[in-house]
Amino acid sequence: MKDKKSITFIHIGKCAGSSVWHSICSRKFDLSRKIEYLHLARLYLHSDRKYIITLRNPIKRFISAYYWRYNKVVDTKEQHKRYAGEYDMLVKTKTVENFVKEIQKNGEGIFRGKEQSGNYIHQLHQDIYYYLSPLVNGENSNKIMAVLTQENLKEDMQTLLDIDIKMHHHNNENKMYDKYLSASSINTLNEVLAPDYYCIEKLYEWGKLTEKQYNLLIK
Repeated sequence: MKDKKSITFIHIGKCAGSSVWHSICSRKFDLSRKIEYLHLARLYLHSDRKYIITLRNPIKRFISAYYWRYNKVVDTKEQHKRYAGEYDMLVKTKTVENFVKEIQKNGEGIFRGKEQSGNYIHQLHQDIYYYLSPLVNGENSNKIMAVLTQENLKEDMQTLLDIDIKMHHHNNENKMYDKYLSASSINTLNEVLAPDYYCIEKLYEWGKLTEKQYNLLIK
C-alpha cells in the first residue's frame, strides 16, 4: 500500500535543499515516506498538508544561482544548449556584477522570460517567491511545519527535525567566482528581489522564523 503524503518539502533552488533532502531520506526514512518532494515546479496547496521550506538570503541565493548556471552552461557546457539565449547572456556578462548592470539597463525581464524565450536564466527565474507565493499570499501559517535556513542549517536541522545533517556538495562549489557586488548593484537586487524579502517578512510575522534566522536572511 502506497504511503499517503502528508508533508511537502519545498526545495527552493540554491538553498541547500539537496543536503536537506538527502539527510531526511538517509536518516529519517519513516518521515521521508510521508513527504512529497517539490523542486523546480509550482506549489499546489493541499488542505491537509504541512510544508517544510528551505530558505537563504535572497541576494546570496541570486549570486549562487547565477554562478550555478555559469558553471553548467559556460564552464562545463553540460547545458549550453538547454535554453535559448542563456549561454549568450552568461558569456556576455561573465560576473554577477555585470549581470546586475544588464538588469539596470534592460530590466529584470532579461532573466524572467518563459523557457526558450531568449530571456530566461534557469534558477534565477525560479526565485523564492516563485515557490512560496501560494503560501504567503493566504492565511496559511498553520500549514508550515518547519523553515530551514542555509545560513543556520546545522542548528535548524537538529532543532526542527532532529537530524545531524551531512552536506551535499555540488561540483561548482570549489570554483573561485567573483561574487563582488557594488552598492548600486545591491540596491538594484534589493528592488528586484523585493518579493523574496516579502516571503521572509511574512514567515517572520507568522512566527515561523526565529530572530536569529530572520537576521541571517535579511542582512
